[in-house]
Amino acid sequence: MLKDKRKHHFSVELATIYGLEEAVFLSNLFFWSGNNLLTNRNVEKGKVWIKLSRAKIQEYHPYFSTGIIRSITKKLKEYDLIETTRGKNYLSYTLTSKGWLYCLELIEQDEKRTKLKMKLQNIRRIDSPINDQEELINSLSEKISTNSLLNTKIKKVYTNSNKFLNHIFNLYLDNYSSKEINLAMEKTIEAYREIHESPLANVSKYLLSFR
Repeated sequence: MLKDKRKHHFSVELATIYGLEEAVFLSNLFFWSGNNLLTNRNVEKGKVWIKLSRAKIQEYHPYFSTGIIRSITKKLKEYDLIETTRGKNYLSYTLTSKGWLYCLELIEQDEKRTKLKMKLQNIRRIDSPINDQEELINSLSEKISTNSLLNTKIKKVYTNSNKFLNHIFNLYLDNYSSKEINLAMEKTIEAYREIHESPLANVSKYLLSFR
């Protein structure tokens, strides 16, 4: 008989973009982060930390091996969704601004989402749409710079990637969320490594697929 009644949830949307294992782990980090935020636990210099021993991490995720957890953590850091530090006997995780933005939009209850956002405002003062957009643009610009073909293509028309990204957000923000635009851009950057289609056309195609 099964005695462990814990239930772990994940976003299908995030699993599609980042992977199933990553979506499950990120969802759990968000759950603990939200609890710590609301109780003012492990809040340091504007960041909400989750501090767990390796044994506790494994206990909470019995379906993941230690190697898989390491791999998940590495990928989530590469996607700029989390940051980590090491203590003497524990590991610490915190969501980045991008991580918070993505996870907060997954909450269906408006009251809970608003409460978490207000708490974030108090400790970080980064919750305005302008700041969120700027952080997403800076993160996307760094990713574009690693794709030389795409970077060259964008510079020919827009001078630099930041101008292109600002144009994208201004063009679509009335009809799509910042998160959706960011996801469409990430897909475009990845797809351009193999298929050299118009970046603007690709963004439009991916945005339409979200509806």
